[in-house]
Amino acid sequence: MERKTHASADKDYLDVLQDVRDHGLYPLHMPGHKRHTRFGEALPFGLDVTEIDGTWDLHHPDAFLKERLDAVARFVGASCTFYTVQGSTGGNLAGMYTLCPPGSDVLLSRASHQSLYHGVELLQLNPIYLMPDLRVPGIPGPIRPAQVEAALKKNPTIKTVLITSPTFEGQRCDIRSIATICHAHGASLLVDQAHGAHLRYLTGIGPNYSDAVADGADIVIESLHKTLPALTPAALVHASSRVDQTELARALSIFETSSPSHILLASIDHCMRLLEREGVSLHQKMWQAWQSAALPLRNLKALEWMQFSDKTSLPSDPFRVVISTARASLSGPELANLLRQRGFEVEMAQAEHVLFILTIGDDPAIFPSLAQALSDIDKTLTVCPAKRPVASLPPLPEKVLSIADARRSHKIMQPLSQTAGGIAAESLWTYPPGIPLLVPGERIRQETLEALEGMASRHVKLRTEREPGGGTYEELSLCVLEEEPSTK
Repeated sequence: MERKTHASADKDYLDVLQDVRDHGLYPLHMPGHKRHTRFGEALPFGLDVTEIDGTWDLHHPDAFLKERLDAVARFVGASCTFYTVQGSTGGNLAGMYTLCPPGSDVLLSRASHQSLYHGVELLQLNPIYLMPDLRVPGIPGPIRPAQVEAALKKNPTIKTVLITSPTFEGQRCDIRSIATICHAHGASLLVDQAHGAHLRYLTGIGPNYSDAVADGADIVIESLHKTLPALTPAALVHASSRVDQTELARALSIFETSSPSHILLASIDHCMRLLEREGVSLHQKMWQAWQSAALPLRNLKALEWMQFSDKTSLPSDPFRVVISTARASLSGPELANLLRQRGFEVEMAQAEHVLFILTIGDDPAIFPSLAQALSDIDKTLTVCPAKRPVASLPPLPEKVLSIADARRSHKIMQPLSQTAGGIAAESLWTYPPGIPLLVPGERIRQETLEALEGMASRHVKLRTEREPGGGTYEELSLCVLEEEPSTK
């Protein structure tokens, strides 16, 4: 059989895989299941293939796949687009590898996903942190353009800025202004848009919704699987004309498997075809259905539906619903448990809020039931006097060593509660959202421990690299440096 280099880009990738499955040639090649469904009828063995006649190499795309990548890039307004099966984590690492010279200074939002911290470690970067807006207790807000400009003026050696937008709770940075500032200072801008792959399809909701590609960022990484109908961990990486496309492709080949799942690639392609046709209309219909059903949530007494609107902010993601428990007689995890008893599993439960994600994959018929469940729970709660807020992002600590140097130093384990003044040798976080609260090489402040204790007292599970399953504040031990590093 001849290789199907002539296949039309109008053909769905899933159809291509079905053609390969049905062509009748016996597979004397990987994968090991040989497409036999007897190994598990519920698994798509029949469509799981490798790079053979009829399929394409993700890292050297030609013909059909190259045409599709070019078509998606044109559709989103990027200079080039890459499909990736390593999620936004792989895209973040590849983007950093492309833009950040090893050992260089970078400007990094402190509320970044741990994958960006891994990039800092691998590339031996020197992070200069931007603290997000914390006007809403317990919820990190956006990075402001003025913060970026001030930092770049103060640190002219910075040539790469790393921003997360939208945040896990759906708050958006003014990427257009930040990109303009970065470029004026000769710096590149990478945006971790893992939670905003759907933003470009919200034009039917309002004119102020845009994505980081349209707003001028140089590299944008987005997880299709988080907010759109694609299989986990399907993602996209977009780049502007300011980026060396060849170097970005090479970086992706470093951080991505050389044996990508063609089922995942088909999922990406199928998703993008749907969005090209109906992305705007589907999101508009889902938003209208939710707005109608959610009217009772505007009258909650103890709970609160957070909107994050002020004169300096862009409208937050309307498909991220944050319910605050700050004035109620229960914590976020306790509210999550009550919702679970009523048939709903939330995305995240933090000390004083829960978050759930709506997508075009939802059944709008459940929205009234969800709103009713929240209203019913609210009626059982007592409005409490103002509680001491729990800081979800502790104050910026003193940096003593780089992340890599801290990991290579002699270490001991200590009870977390007894580590004040010590130097962290591992990360600590809650998941979701996967933002490090302690970073290796930083001195542990008493204020940080108080924040962690506050989270744990509200049933938030803390996680460390040696205890990834998590535990309570009293149970956890932390890896710290055995002795103070020499100042020589």
